[in-house]
Amino acid sequence: PFNGIITSRTMEVGSHVLPSNAFIKIINTDSMLVVVDVPENDISAINEGQRAKIQVLALNNRQLWGKIVNKNVDANQISHTYQVKIAVPNADGKLMAGMVCKASIETAKDETNIIIPYQAVQLMPDGRYVWCIVDGKSVRKKVETKGFANNGVIITQGLEPGDSVIVEGRQKVYEGGRVNEKGEMRKEK
Repeated sequence: PFNGIITSRTMEVGSHVLPSNAFIKIINTDSMLVVVDVPENDISAINEGQRAKIQVLALNNRQLWGKIVNKNVDANQISHTYQVKIAVPNADGKLMAGMVCKASIETAKDETNIIIPYQAVQLMPDGRYVWCIVDGKSVRKKVETKGFANNGVIITQGLEPGDSVIVEGRQKVYEGGRVNEKGEMRKEK
């Protein structure tokens, strides 16, 4: 019992309908649900009522805010993710079912994640490392990673916001080597 828009009809006029069969689908577009899959490492920091920022690609990356209304307690057996539903107001009706979007959920965790291109991370027997530029010289820093996001690797420890990371040409980099403004190694004089 709500107002909405008919999105599909499976029966025609004159067809026989049983009481338990759905023959029409109605969507209330005043508020839409955005469904996201949250990795098991992050689900404990997410609760109903938290705010989430939604970026809708089909609407020129328009940003909307919503609130979490449902957090599934049963993990997907294959991806080990938990489904979370975010209610987003849709007063102008431009947000439509099936649109792809990105979601950022405000959590109570006090952590800053840095995302860097995956090719910048080197896997060594004793851990993961990246090359940084510190005072014009190359320095190898050990990092902790959490997974992938936005075509990069999530760094949870080892880097600070503003650190300069060498992404290309790592094979030429060595500890203490001089690096120019473009991130290229300079010959020692």
